[in-house]
Amino acid sequence: MNYSVCVNAPFVEMLDTFKQEKLGGQRCDVVIKKDDDRLVFEVTAADSIALRATLNAITKLFTVCEKGNKL
Repeated sequence: MNYSVCVNAPFVEMLDTFKQEKLGGQRCDVVIKKDDDRLVFEVTAADSIALRATLNAITKLFTVCEKGNKL
């Protein structure tokens, strides 16, 4: 079974940082695009476990961005 998720995030200035991160793997693929003032993460996974692991990695990066913006 394949899963697909699209996540929009307001961290457009962090595009280069996100592209340097190793997101995805053998069972999951992540494409990051810039759409005006947002980043779009297109995640495709072969199974729910791979999807969850990738989304967890992405949300951890979001937390870092949020904390960095508060400084």
